Amino acid sequence: MNLGYKNNSSLKKINYIESYLCFFTFGFLVGISKEEFNIISLFSSIIFSLIFAFLFIKLMIYIFLKINKDIFFDDKIMIPYEAVKNGMMFMIPFTILAVLASIILGWDSIMPFASAAIMNASSAAGIELSKNGAKGFKNIILPTLLSFIFSTGWMLVISILP
Repeated sequence: MNLGYKNNSSLKKINYIESYLCFFTFGFLVGISKEEFNIISLFSSIIFSLIFAFLFIKLMIYIFLKINKDIFFDDKIMIPYEAVKNGMMFMIPFTILAVLASIILGWDSIMPFASAAIMNASSAAGIELSKNGAKGFKNIILPTLLSFIFSTGWMLVISILP
């Protein structure tokens, strides 16, 4: 019994390893696709992509909890976390396509695949949330707006890295 604590210790821990691997892969592909390969460029693109992944996941969960605070409380607090995890799984096909296009076909099209993956993941997370009782258009529009901002910011930051 935890008096004074809202979070229950029996709630399962949700990890986002697949999402971080997708962002890691995008960062790695950007790092190796630079005209002049150097190790600093590779590490900086990987680090920035993982920072963007962390911020994107945390902000999406925060938005879902704030706009639906009347629905997800106490025993249902994990629903937005699971919705974000399930939505982020939709990044995997875009990551695979980016790897195939970059390595096998030699295309320089990592940015469009990454941007599409981010946009698709946020919309899918909103749909997952709606399946669990959240109502309203805000569950699709606000995460999509966040993903638009993050995908644009990610493309700008990655493109100016050394």
